[in-house]
Amino acid sequence: VEAINDYLYRHNANTHWAYPTSEETDALIDSARSVLADFLNAGSTEIVFGANMTTLTFHLARALGRGYEREDEILVTELDHHANIAPWRALEKECGVKVRMVRMIPETGELDWEDFSRQLTRRTKLVAIGAASNALGTINDVRRAEEMAHSLGAQIFVDAVHYAPHELIDVRDWNCDFLACSAYKFYGPHIGILYGRHDLLGSLDFPKLIPAPDTAPERAETGTQNHEGIAGASAAVDFLASLAPGATRRERLRAGLEQLHERGGALITQAWEGRTCSSLRTAARQGAHADDCLHRERRAVDRGGEEISGTRSFPFTRRLLRDDSRRTIGPNSARTSPRGLCLLHHTGRNRSIASRRARVVIRRRSRAPCQRNEATFSGNRCTRHWTPDAQRRGSGLNLFF
Repeated sequence: VEAINDYLYRHNANTHWAYPTSEETDALIDSARSVLADFLNAGSTEIVFGANMTTLTFHLARALGRGYEREDEILVTELDHHANIAPWRALEKECGVKVRMVRMIPETGELDWEDFSRQLTRRTKLVAIGAASNALGTINDVRRAEEMAHSLGAQIFVDAVHYAPHELIDVRDWNCDFLACSAYKFYGPHIGILYGRHDLLGSLDFPKLIPAPDTAPERAETGTQNHEGIAGASAAVDFLASLAPGATRRERLRAGLEQLHERGGALITQAWEGRTCSSLRTAARQGAHADDCLHRERRAVDRGGEEISGTRSFPFTRRLLRDDSRRTIGPNSARTSPRGLCLLHHTGRNRSIASRRARVVIRRRSRAPCQRNEATFSGNRCTRHWTPDAQRRGSGLNLFF
């Protein structure tokens, strides 16, 4: 958010002009390409920005479709989410290509590789596969799909939207031709990122305006980009890289994601085994120190400007504040008033934002049927769900770490 704010206030301009803010915008975009290239293990000239993953996939599909012939085939799978199916289905109408669907195994939720082999033919031009299923969480063997596709001369497109927040992507290891993901999945703004091999980005017939650049990767970007979103996406990657030490950004990203995965797994295991809240909080605190340096000076401040001394405010705190709330000072504290309170803050050191996995249920007393506010925290994000709760009235707080 700070990166977005800084760009809009101090550098906002269009690109490729001879005045300071335009030159600053050019430099910011070049830097963001380098940052996202580290995130994907790609080259900076292989990173394309766009509105979102879906828009970028439609744009790429249209460019690829201009080189396809009738009866050419595209392979998709039942594990893919809609944004990796609809753009290729559109080519059935536009180009006359045939889209074939690879089945999954219902009992395991995994891809049916025997069916994949049957569906893959010498007429297959593209294999579109998800690195991870958005519905089941199944992680596909992208490298296996790549080897099978390339053996018959087909290209491979990887939808990594649901994989990117959990595992470090390596387009070189996967040897994929194209890959797309969304920054909002890893704490960034709503903006899409497309990786494409440099030679392919330079040769594909992308729809573009005549004055637009004709060199990769800009030739794949239509119109004025969301520059502030690009700045935010770059900052999000740098935030992830700040969670762990390392000699390079890539090494820090790998270590940070590994730590997040380990902590999340430990918390899920303990919750599944029915451990106490105390032991879960202890597990969440263990080894969590990277973000403490970033947030040790931050304080929780209510909307009236009153500082609550001795506390550290996490980014989601203000999203839970209400103007009519009563404040409570103390670790992990919250209190409800007749009209409702949502205030959560934490004290102490060695608390990791990224390790937080919390569900807060706040019941509030009123004349109307009681409602339950379930707030789910994941890292810096908070999602609230209001549901009727006619069985219980009164105030209460259940906090699960």
